[in-house]
Amino acid sequence: MTKNNPTKLVIVGGVAGGATAAGRARRLDENAEITLLEASGHISFANCGLPYHIGGDIEKREALLLRTPQDFWNRYRIKALVNARVTRVDRTKKIVSYIQDNTPHEIPYDKLILSQGGEPMQPPITGIENIAHFSLRNVEDMDAIIAAIEKSQHRHAAVVGGGFIGIEVAEALRHRDLKVTLVEFAPQVMPNLDREFANLAERELEKNGVKVLTATTIQSAAPGGLITFSNGATETVDFIVFAAGVKPETGLARAMGLEIGKTGGVVVNDFMQTSDADIYAVGDMAEIQNRITHLPARIALAGPANRQGRLAAENALLGNRCRYRGALGSAVIKIFDKTLAFTGLTEKASEQAKIAAQAVTIHGNNHAGYYPGAERITLKLVFSPIDGRILGAQAFGAEGTEKRIDVIATAIIGWLTVDDLAGLDLTYAPPYSAANDLVNIAAFQAMNHRNGFSPVVAPAEFSAKCDAYCVVDVRNPNEIKNFPQASACQISVDTLRENLDKIPKEKPIAILCQSGQRSYIAQRVLKQSGFENVFNICGGYLAVAADQKMELK
Repeated sequence: MTKNNPTKLVIVGGVAGGATAAGRARRLDENAEITLLEASGHISFANCGLPYHIGGDIEKREALLLRTPQDFWNRYRIKALVNARVTRVDRTKKIVSYIQDNTPHEIPYDKLILSQGGEPMQPPITGIENIAHFSLRNVEDMDAIIAAIEKSQHRHAAVVGGGFIGIEVAEALRHRDLKVTLVEFAPQVMPNLDREFANLAERELEKNGVKVLTATTIQSAAPGGLITFSNGATETVDFIVFAAGVKPETGLARAMGLEIGKTGGVVVNDFMQTSDADIYAVGDMAEIQNRITHLPARIALAGPANRQGRLAAENALLGNRCRYRGALGSAVIKIFDKTLAFTGLTEKASEQAKIAAQAVTIHGNNHAGYYPGAERITLKLVFSPIDGRILGAQAFGAEGTEKRIDVIATAIIGWLTVDDLAGLDLTYAPPYSAANDLVNIAAFQAMNHRNGFSPVVAPAEFSAKCDAYCVVDVRNPNEIKNFPQASACQISVDTLRENLDKIPKEKPIAILCQSGQRSYIAQRVLKQSGFENVFNICGGYLAVAADQKMELK
């Protein structure tokens, strides 16, 4: 619209997608009248940083407060209102009603962007009123948790939920010297991941003093902080933090009559436009599309929310010209000294979406082994057995873990295959990588599996059907002693050629080493010595131990 007839843009929700939409809108249209309404007391705060201030990694509270309402006005001439709770939207008259300081207000709009995020879920607990309990959604929640820590008597807290926020809060509380019990309803922490990576995460939590209870709930809470679990056990805690996921904040959208999708989010098209052409929705509350499966999805992550907000602002002001193509769900989490990252589809998600998938797992150093400080990274690559297209990846390990996942996320968007991935020209210097990066090596193994040069058996399949294989353990005696695994015979890879007559031939052969590298060499020896149906146990004993939740010394 013109300077004399400016577009009236109202944005409901002032964090992540909403704040990004407001800034983008101003850069696109200097004349637009932009109003940002935020129900909490702060706008544009770093909500992903809240656990790190609780734990002391981010020392200054003000570092999380990226912009104030005055900042928005000074720099963008955007009217940002905090403690402004929207109560109604009249789509016919195009009026937003809200309450601020107990006073009702109304504001007209031409275009409306909803960015209300998600509402933390709180599982039912009998007697929950008997104990202090919190969620972690905004700055006020963070302040309340810090206050509870400072006055805690038992120095013990329970965290409900083993996903991103639950793990981050558990670590933060451990940094504050509290005992922590992490309670997860599902059979594993990080429920969306494949089992072995969830087990690696759980192992790291327990290594750092977090007590992890899976397939468990809190049934009741009694005065004095006594909580009772579904397994009958009890503990006394000072408070509970609920981090059991979020449901989309759709109360306002439902009251307006906007279409709600199968996932519970507000249905949007490729332009982030709702069923009302003048209303857009972004972030945790929006039902978008998974970029691989093309199925409806809600992906509650800050990255997608920010990008959606940017697009929604442009489409609202300039007409629908920017399409949102969906999200992969790429994410990373710090778990004490380790990193867990993933992108695209897991094997579990592939199966649920009825997409044919295979996977390989490798272990390698985050940089050249001869350079000081090298540490292990475990990387799983998921791909299509039909055309070799990359579908997803998961990785756990030291510094540089997320770098590999970012490379693979880019490869997925580019529709690259394992052959393409094998040929990627990635940077190399001893402090950062090896001449063949872990990404390349994972692709090599996937290629070898697909063309039959080195077929693998996945750890989960091996664990389920181990009796169907003749297991040949090619590790050295000390490894076998420290990490025993039932096998038909134990022959070091270096003496394999002299002992071929000792290997049984009645069953398919599965070869085991510690990481999968020596077993690959042994497999090639056997396949070229007349043995058929020889499989490499993918990822070796390290992967089997992770899948079976076995301890490593």
